Amino acid sequence: MACNAGPMRRLTSLLVLKLEQRGAATRLLARRRQSDYASKAAQALVASNTIMSPEQSLYRESETRNLLSHFGGGHIHLEKDENSGIARLLIEHEGKKNAFSGSMILQLADHVAELSKWKDGRAVIIRGANGDFCTGADLNFVQKIATPVLGAKMSIFMGSVLAKLHQLPLITVAHVEGYALGGGAELLSACDFRAVSTTANIGFVHGRLGVSPGWGGGTHLTQLVGWRTALRLMASAQVLDANECLRLGLADFVFSNDSEVSAWFEQFTKTSAQSVRAAKRIVLNAQECDYSESLNRERDVFAELWGGQRHLQALQKLAGSK
Repeated sequence: MACNAGPMRRLTSLLVLKLEQRGAATRLLARRRQSDYASKAAQALVASNTIMSPEQSLYRESETRNLLSHFGGGHIHLEKDENSGIARLLIEHEGKKNAFSGSMILQLADHVAELSKWKDGRAVIIRGANGDFCTGADLNFVQKIATPVLGAKMSIFMGSVLAKLHQLPLITVAHVEGYALGGGAELLSACDFRAVSTTANIGFVHGRLGVSPGWGGGTHLTQLVGWRTALRLMASAQVLDANECLRLGLADFVFSNDSEVSAWFEQFTKTSAQSVRAAKRIVLNAQECDYSESLNRERDVFAELWGGQRHLQALQKLAGSK
């Protein structure tokens, strides 16, 4: 578990503050028949130019889920191999370069929640279909939620999803081909490792649309490449090739074919899934806790494994080889 509170509390506070600054507002939803409220709520939110009062707009995940569910298209597939402990997430939105729709965001949230409970998992590989990784949010979806309130709700929800992805007890690997732009770049930055194709083009291009990263990508990018480089990449909206990503520390490995990726990934299969998960916990604690607390938690992880079945089996095997 993380030592610090997640981003949701801070983002919710910012949302309420923004609304208070805009003053008291009229109610967004008129009285509607109960039978058709759920299906029309999203249309009413999108169509209105008014701003809800702070009391109405306090973030509720269930309401945001309902809103996102009205914007379909595309799919995110999850496959888990119980024998190897390796899962695969495939982002697929044909004709949209795998841009996220609202329903795809919900699917990713559900898959991440499922993976967080997978006791035998060691790693998850995230990849886009048809030669591209992901190009952020689908333009049609974005245009229909282009208000401060709806944008904040979407940002809180997706930011929380990527924070949970980052904190999974599994190793997360982004298998990047083709375009990874905007929110797609934010997604790969939330992963532990990035294997990047020679065909890849990666960019935090939010500035070209007059916005900034809203899913936590700015924070993750800064942690990966340092604040100066992160500032330059976000402020310039520069698109990088694979070699430049490797030079800056945004990529961990550059490949030209899938067999090279498979060979590189084998390093994570040499030890038990239990040991891999322990290593991930230790690193997360070091990132999120102060020094003393991180040391305490590292000892706790060690105590869970020492003298366990796999430890004793390894000792027995080692003794037998002498």
